[in-house]
Amino acid sequence: GDAHLKRVMKLKEDVKIMLDNVSDPLGGLELIDNLQRLGVFYHFEEEIKRILERIYNEKDDSWSIPKDLHAMALKFRLLRQHHYDVPQGTCMTFNSCLLHNTHADGRGGLRGPNPRR
Repeated sequence: GDAHLKRVMKLKEDVKIMLDNVSDPLGGLELIDNLQRLGVFYHFEEEIKRILERIYNEKDDSWSIPKDLHAMALKFRLLRQHHYDVPQGTCMTFNSCLLHNTHADGRGGLRGPNPRR
């Protein structure tokens, strides 16, 4: 009844505050990803759009995404899912990131971080 509705409204307000206070772009992307996976992202479309706009435009150096594979892949996927024009050429960044963070295992495969760095 009313108790459940009040609880839902309180939780939605808490999440909106979390989205409005995102200061780390990767944290923002991960929060958006979690909301999508939970199936509740549609409650926060305006807040999500603000975060993605800021990341897409990246005019503020403090909002640069780390250059690791996880961060770049998450940014690419979420921006594409939300209809931002992210060219496939972005994969070049993924490849250089992949090559920088992994090394060949001698069988044509890749293993984790390169211990020789």
